[in-house]
Amino acid sequence: AAASDWSVDASSAPRIQSEVAPADLSETYDAMQRSFEAHSFDMAAVEDIRRWFHFEEPPGVGVWPVPYTQQGLQKDCTRLVVFMLDEAPAVAAAAARVSREVMSALGGAGMPCFTVARSSYHVTVFFLSLPTDPVSDPQTSQSKSLSPALVESPSLALSSKKGKQSAFSPDHAREERSIDDACRGLARGPVELEVDRIVMAASGTLLMLFRDPSGCLAPLRGALRETFPGAPAKQTNIAHCTLLRAFPDPDAESGVVLDPRVVEDVNAACVRWSARLQGAKVRLDRAWLVREERFSSLDGPKESFKL
Repeated sequence: AAASDWSVDASSAPRIQSEVAPADLSETYDAMQRSFEAHSFDMAAVEDIRRWFHFEEPPGVGVWPVPYTQQGLQKDCTRLVVFMLDEAPAVAAAAARVSREVMSALGGAGMPCFTVARSSYHVTVFFLSLPTDPVSDPQTSQSKSLSPALVESPSLALSSKKGKQSAFSPDHAREERSIDDACRGLARGPVELEVDRIVMAASGTLLMLFRDPSGCLAPLRGALRETFPGAPAKQTNIAHCTLLRAFPDPDAESGVVLDPRVVEDVNAACVRWSARLQGAKVRLDRAWLVREERFSSLDGPKESFKL
């Protein structure tokens, strides 16, 4: 995802509509872990994420996401249902420590990184609309606002924005009522997830990955898909929280993007924290609808729904 998490690792984390079984989830996580350990970064995936961020030129320092509206996209183009990890403060605190440790290793190697604020830690459940697939009315099957060419080119999108903006007007009250109905209709009560591991994905994304031992996510995602048939076809099919995004630059001469010793340090931190956190339970009794304003930030208006 937050839109945040809809682009975790293009090669290792397939994004499909159907929910995967627990065994397949473990296999997916294994593949994600092996991919970074063996090959470091997938630069195509890194570049796909890089376009949403501003990189301050030296002597300035910093990386931060640019508001979608400043990239020619519509207000409220990114709307998603999530679980917030502020309901699990101990796990969130540990995740922040992992992020700092990995940031230290990567920063020491001169790599720009964006660290997700602890208050924004979340697990994505379902996307009603994405910046790469903006949907005005996900409750109808045909409600797209921008063509794929416009989405891929912010400059083209900006030039057409005035004509398209009036057509893009999500009915937030209706969406909120529908999500509330979907949550109440399941009547399952709180969702309980378990930490599976910490991994650095080849996309440069540091992730806390979860298991869903009681099988709560699939019914909720299914109910939301039934409620919002016009929502983006690409949905996350794993349970993860993004902690950090790293942006390596390819070496023009050698093609090496990171010192192998740094890769070892990052992998060692992931293994160490995975051993500490594996099996830690996260009990969540609310889902949230977020109208995100900047990639990977989970900022913007929010509304909560009792599970």
